[in-house]
This record gives sequence, structure tokens and C-alpha cells, in this order.
Amino acid sequence: MSQPIRWNVDDPLEHWSKETFLLNAELSELPDALSGESIYETELHWELLNKDKVMQEVATLSSAFALLVNAHYQTSPNDLMLLLNNPNMSLYTIKHRDLVVGSVLVNREGQLEGELIERIYLGKSRPAGHLVPVELCNHLALEAPALQSCARVMRIAVHPLIQGRGIGSSMLTRLRESLCREVDYLATTFGATNELVQFWSQNHFSAVRLGSSRDKASGTYSTTFISPISDQSNEWYEQAFDLYRQSLPFWLRSSAKALSPELAGLLLSQSINHEEAACIHPLVINYAEGGNAFNTVRPFLLPLLQCNELLPLLLVAVIAQEWEWEQAAKHFGFTGRKQTEQAFRQQLKQLIERLQCK
Repeated sequence: MSQPIRWNVDDPLEHWSKETFLLNAELSELPDALSGESIYETELHWELLNKDKVMQEVATLSSAFALLVNAHYQTSPNDLMLLLNNPNMSLYTIKHRDLVVGSVLVNREGQLEGELIERIYLGKSRPAGHLVPVELCNHLALEAPALQSCARVMRIAVHPLIQGRGIGSSMLTRLRESLCREVDYLATTFGATNELVQFWSQNHFSAVRLGSSRDKASGTYSTTFISPISDQSNEWYEQAFDLYRQSLPFWLRSSAKALSPELAGLLLSQSINHEEAACIHPLVINYAEGGNAFNTVRPFLLPLLQCNELLPLLLVAVIAQEWEWEQAAKHFGFTGRKQTEQAFRQQLKQLIERLQCK
């Protein structure tokens, strides 16, 4: 798309705004060799662009912001204005031989006063600039996250030509090391996709909340991930994760029923309680072998999914998301209910065998 809708072609105000707010910033050109050679940690330079450096190193700022604009459709002029004016917002960059190859935009949140927290707790106030502490306080009834200090990763981006090389993970590790004495926990919110959930989970972040509605632009459900740092944050994090684990099955069969079974299964597998043993009801075993009816065993099926990380997607769709047989048949390519349920019984039997071997 190149034809503007809300202004004329070559509109001077549009050119001015793009130039002023760095929305036309170009990605840095990388040497051809860099796309094929190994990238070592020792070659990466991590840096905080504080307010003084931002004004002095305009080229670095432009390169870092170009990465954010390229990676995130929601990056706007407001992000640049906040970075320049908001003391709670920071921009970190990672360079390879003086070239900016990654950037992270971080917002400091939390450390709120008791009276304000009480209003948040009751849903009477939502102070701007404290997204995660407010969400955890209001939706999970936890006051500690609002009292403590949080660093929320608003945006993270790696140059598209060298993604998948560990640079994003390196930035999160360095961010944690940089802030370990200053904040109690790291956080992030994003529209859930398989790739993003896997990325954040691999970097020691865990889901504590799944949104109840889909984003109108991306069609994804917002998720909140937490990485505790201090001992104090570990205390309430366990509560938050337990609440999430208990609530997830309900969300998957209600407000988040439209999630793909792939993503629903991934979220379920990451909420497993490894200390909880599977309780396999005899009726479930009989059903898997071809006996009795699905509705007879339905109340006993969900616990099986909460004790195993390797979840067959058909089981996730039918058990956790409560899809009708017709919907499952269409999604997985079966001819109808009979063939779908036959496959369901077979996958259930394999899951039972796997659990019995533990």
C-alpha cells in the first residue's frame, strides 16, 4: 500500500511528521558477511541510551527506533515523545561492531502508594504508565506487584537479517543483569502467538494472565508475562502463576475459545504442575478402548491435560476448548464425527499410556 487515504500525495506535513518522529528511519545496512558468520557474545556491546546520549547520538537513536518501527506496527510518534520526555522510559541498544542490531524500549512501573493501590484494587483508578502493576492488582487481587518496582519491556526488536541468532535472548539477559539491583521483576504484554509465547518462555518469563478479548488490529489475545528477580517478587509470583493455572482452562473454553489448538496447547503445557500426579479414572480407560460414551467421561478428562506437557492438539480442542465434533473435524481434516472421535480415542489412549509410564 502506497496511496495515502487521509492526506494528499506528497503532503508536506506528512513528510515533516515522518522526519521529525523518525517514522521514516531506515534499517541499518549490514555487511553481507554478517548474515552468514557466527555472532559471539563478546562482539556485542550493550548500552543504555540515557537522555544526554539520545540528544548527542542521533544516528544511534535513529537506527534503534527504525528497528522498533520495523518490528512493531503499534510503534507511533508518541513512543518517541515519551522516550524523550518521560523519565521512566529507557532505550537500550545492542551493537555489533558499531552497528545497532537490536533495541529494547523499557518502562519503569510500580512503587505506588497504598491509598492509590486500594483504589486500583477496587477498580476505581487506573493510573497511566503502570500497565502491569495495575493489571495484576485489579485482575488478580495482588497488591505486592503495585508496591514493588517493575521494568516492563514495551518493545524489543532485532534486525530482520539476523533474527534467530540469539540476539533477542542476549538483550533480555543483559537487561536483567543491568536492572537486577533496581527492580523487583521484569514484565511484558503482547498479542499471543506461538512464536512469541515460546520466545518469552525460553527467556525465563511465565504467563500470569490471558486477556478476555481479541485485539481488533491483530486478532490476538493479550498476554502478560512475568520474570521475578527479587525474593519479594517470587512470593507473589507463585500466587499469580497458580491463579493463572487454575483459570486457564476456563478461559480456553469461554472468552479465549477462538485460540488455535496449537496455541492453547502451548499455554496449557507451560502451566503444568510437575508435582501433581495424573489421576486416570477407570471410565476414561474404558472410553479410550471403545467403551461407554464421551459425555460419560467428559468430567474426568481435563486433569489429564494438566499433568502432561506433550498434548495432542485434538485433545486440546475437544477437552480444553470444548469444541464440537463438527468444528474439530473441519479443523483437523476429518470426514465427520465418527472419524474424529475415533482419532480422539486413539490419541487419548496414547496419552494414558504415556502418563502410566511416568
